[in-house]
Amino acid sequence: MAELVINGAIFHVHETMRDALEPISAKGVTAVIGLFVPDVAEVMQKAIHSGAIEINPTTDYDYGYRQGMFQDPFGQLWQIQKKI
Repeated sequence: MAELVINGAIFHVHETMRDALEPISAKGVTAVIGLFVPDVAEVMQKAIHSGAIEINPTTDYDYGYRQGMFQDPFGQLWQIQKKI
C-alpha cells in the first residue's frame, strides 16, 4: 500500500486484494482515475519522472478542460485535469 498526497488530497493505492481486479491480471483497464489539480503539466511531469508512461500529453480542449493521461506502473490510467 502507498499513501499519496497530491495538492492536499490524501489517498491510498493498495496491493491487489482477493477478488479485486487490477489492470495487469485483468488484461485491460478496469477504471480511469480522474484527478482535478491546479497544474496539470506539473503533475504529469512528476508522474512521468517517477516511472509513469504518458498516454496523452497535457492538452487544452474546446470543451473547457486541460487534460493529460498517464499509466502508472500498476497499469492504472490516470486522467489529470482542470477546468480552464
